[in-house]
Amino acid sequence: MSPGIGLMDRRLKTEKDAVSLAMSGILKEYKIESEEIETLETKYDDDAGDWYVALGWEEKRAIVKMDSVLAFSSLFYDPNNPDSNTPISSKNF
Repeated sequence: MSPGIGLMDRRLKTEKDAVSLAMSGILKEYKIESEEIETLETKYDDDAGDWYVALGWEEKRAIVKMDSVLAFSSLFYDPNNPDSNTPISSKNF
């Protein structure tokens, strides 16, 4: 299924994209340096189109699941659209 007009495919196409996104979430949440994080394992679920990324730092471990999203582009945050007001259109989403 390909996105139609006004839709955008928010799938993470590569392992590198999935690891980058998972690391950015960990960096933001735990306030640590990226050099401290080690990628332990990655897995792609062909059926769902989701990535699973296992990361480790110090004595901690995390498994991050990134869901694929197929949605109207107008639902996401757009700094140039002052009318955008949905639960996922905030800058913090």
